[in-house]
Amino acid sequence: LVQVRNHMVRHNQAILELMNSFTSHMESDSLSRIAFLRYVQTAAFLLALGNFFVILTSLVQRQRDALTAGMEWEQAAQRDALTGLYNRLAFDRRFAQAVNKASTGDGTVALLMIDLDDFKPVNDKHGHAMGDLVLKRIAQVLQGVARESDTVARMGGDEFAIFCNNLHDPKALNDLCQRIFQRMEQLTYLVQGVSVRASVGVAVFPYDGRDVTSLLN
Repeated sequence: LVQVRNHMVRHNQAILELMNSFTSHMESDSLSRIAFLRYVQTAAFLLALGNFFVILTSLVQRQRDALTAGMEWEQAAQRDALTGLYNRLAFDRRFAQAVNKASTGDGTVALLMIDLDDFKPVNDKHGHAMGDLVLKRIAQVLQGVARESDTVARMGGDEFAIFCNNLHDPKALNDLCQRIFQRMEQLTYLVQGVSVRASVGVAVFPYDGRDVTSLLN
């Protein structure tokens, strides 16, 4: 122990320098490890953040796709598969809303029910494909004569309907019916000589009825 003590006293400066060097090396190594860990932590954080944004973007896109698909299904549920017009269910709902809205003020709603005459012989003589073509052309005619604010629907079979907000003048209604007849007459030359005529019934809220049922009747 005496020899060791004497040795340490004689070499005190060298031992202190060695210990300082060892301590500095340990500290430097620790700082390097800490810096490396920080880099790893930063990289992991950035990776997790990027992954989060990818997942978030994917969820938002899925939500948008779901909303778009839902809207498309909703639109499809309101449309007639053959003509693309509103179907009867959608027409009844929209017509009831229009009548209710008009009943709260001084508005009017004109309802036109269009029934094709002698349409069955078209299917019997020319086939259902020709009948479907005629119905599509009729739908185009009705959409062509209707205003943008009007609602046109296929009620089923060979029956169609239009309702027009704030249209009650007899002359304007007569002109609308005449345009329908004239355009339908032109179809004779478009669909292989098939001649189709129509009957149109007109009722106006509130003059001919104050509720949907009476107007439809």
